[in-house]
Order: sequence, then C-alpha cells, then structure tokens
Amino acid sequence: MDKSNNLNKGATILSKFFIAVLLACPLYVWGKKIKVSKDKEKIELDEWLSTLKKKDKEKVTPLLAAKKSGQSILILGSFCPLFWFSLIAGQSKRIILFNLAHSVIYIILGYYMTNKAKKNLVLMKDGLLNK
Repeated sequence: MDKSNNLNKGATILSKFFIAVLLACPLYVWGKKIKVSKDKEKIELDEWLSTLKKKDKEKVTPLLAAKKSGQSILILGSFCPLFWFSLIAGQSKRIILFNLAHSVIYIILGYYMTNKAKKNLVLMKDGLLNK
C-alpha cells in the first residue's frame, strides 16, 4: 500500500510540473489568446446570423457556402491521399515534391476562399458590404 501511494504522489507531482511548464510557455499563452479571440468572433457572427431576416439570410447563404467549401478544400489539401501515399510508399523525390506542390496549392486556395468569405461576412455584419 505504501509503495502505490508513493507512486501516485510522484505521478501527481510530475503532472503538476508538466502543467506548470506548459502554462509558462509563451507559445501556449499566445495560442490560447488567439483561440479566445477567434471563439469570441465566431460567437458574435453566430448571434448576428440568428437575428437576420429571411431576405438577408438569402444574401448570406452564398457566403456561408463559400466558407464551408473553402474549409473542405483546405482539409482535402492537408490530407491529400496522393501526397501521403507517395511519401509513405517511398516514391522518388520528384514525385513527392510534385504532390507536395499540388497539396500546397489546394491548401492556399482553401485558405483564401475561407478567409475571403469570412471577411465578407464581417463586412456585411458591420453594414459595409451590400450584396
């Protein structure tokens, strides 16, 4: 019994140490601040979307569809089976670089589509974009 209690104490001390190190990391703190601001922005947009009238919702629907399409393209580029298969299968360097370039193009396109739609939604919410 004494031995197991000592092991549990040691595990608790180690976990507290690692949590303290994580909380002291500047990258963790920076990432947490970004996440909080993004969550706040998302909540504001969701509240605004829920208060729209039917006529205004028809204007916003294409932007929401473009945002969702952009997110799907971004995910497709990130998990592109052509790139990962060529990497895991040990294809030549030229083929891997070609597939990597192909994936990066999709990632950039998806990122652009998502952010453009999000920017237009924010402008529409602020009344600066009349579609």
